[in-house]
Amino acid sequence: MSGIPVRHAPRDASHKKKERGKIKMKKIALLALVSLFILLMLPMNFIKPSTVKATNGQRIYIDPTNNIFSSDPSQPNYKALYDTFTIEICVANILEPGIYAWQFDLYFDMSLLEFVNATFPFGISAYVGEDYVEFVGGFQFNITEITIIGDECMHTVTFKIITAPEFTVSCALELRGVILIYPDAGEIPPETYDIEYGYYEYSGPSEEDEIVIEEVIVPEELETDLIAFRMPASLQPGDVITPSVENGHEYVPDPDKTVWFYWINDCPYAGYAHETRYVFVEEKLVSMKSLWKSGRLC
Repeated sequence: MSGIPVRHAPRDASHKKKERGKIKMKKIALLALVSLFILLMLPMNFIKPSTVKATNGQRIYIDPTNNIFSSDPSQPNYKALYDTFTIEICVANILEPGIYAWQFDLYFDMSLLEFVNATFPFGISAYVGEDYVEFVGGFQFNITEITIIGDECMHTVTFKIITAPEFTVSCALELRGVILIYPDAGEIPPETYDIEYGYYEYSGPSEEDEIVIEEVIVPEELETDLIAFRMPASLQPGDVITPSVENGHEYVPDPDKTVWFYWINDCPYAGYAHETRYVFVEEKLVSMKSLWKSGRLC
């Protein structure tokens, strides 16, 4: 059985879709590369993920693509509020002469996630904006023979989950304004590589959990503690639920319905045998039994 997760008051989880008033012209200040070159006023190319893939297979992407978590402790992808997770920003199939420097912005919903930190293995600066983090990186000018060719992960980024979901919240992890630079300071043509976004999702209690919380437990009416557990999977044909201390009562699920079983102990600190509640949610309708009685028992 798994405990019903505590539900926190949800924040505004609307996905912000702010765009800059105009495409900002930038310069790339590559770390210690002034003596080699200075690139001024490079346009920000806001490239959406390709529907027609670049024929040479070059790409910059977020790994893993899908970062999907649940607030349900019984689930293998469980994350609690304020837990962290990491992604990597990587490139693959990069052809010679390779990538010598780069710049891009990582956009995400800052009402849902907090940027914690990022690793900077190749020399990097990072600027945290209103709803994005800007990365600028490259190699030292005196080691120009070092470039990224083939596959490489350039940065590991850590996020903190800061909003508890009422049901499900999500946002894209978008790479925008990507500029990749050859060793001779020329820009790698954007049409020669793909940009692949990532995705974040955090799901709250199931609809069945919500039904039990709101219709059976009713937190605002509680005067004492209680504990509630849910079976990690719906009841299957052949399952029989019966109390261990009283004969003659049993629940056999309808094989044509999806039924979830909850057990509620209204007297968790009682050091003696006492009645508890058996709750069955059948197709999102509640059937309450507690030794085949309903209502709070303490």
